[in-house]
Amino acid sequence: MSKNDLNILSLNVNNFGGNQIKKITKDWNSPDQVLSRLIRAIDIWQYIMKSKAQIILLEEFENNSKVGKCFIKLLKSSGFTIVRVC
Repeated sequence: MSKNDLNILSLNVNNFGGNQIKKITKDWNSPDQVLSRLIRAIDIWQYIMKSKAQIILLEEFENNSKVGKCFIKLLKSSGFTIVRVC
């Protein structure tokens, strides 16, 4: 890879729910679910950092959830600029 290359990483993070299908009755903000999703978020952050991508596109990312807000802080502290696109 040359210095002129641009690395773009696109990930569908499924709101950090892993391979689980969201059920309407599931409480995604229960302490157990938040902890589980937070662990997945850290794994995804580590993957992003190893990728050395300059641009990251996160699909199915709920930026108003507890985990989403923590993930945004983690990315900002790692030097990323957040651009929200609807």
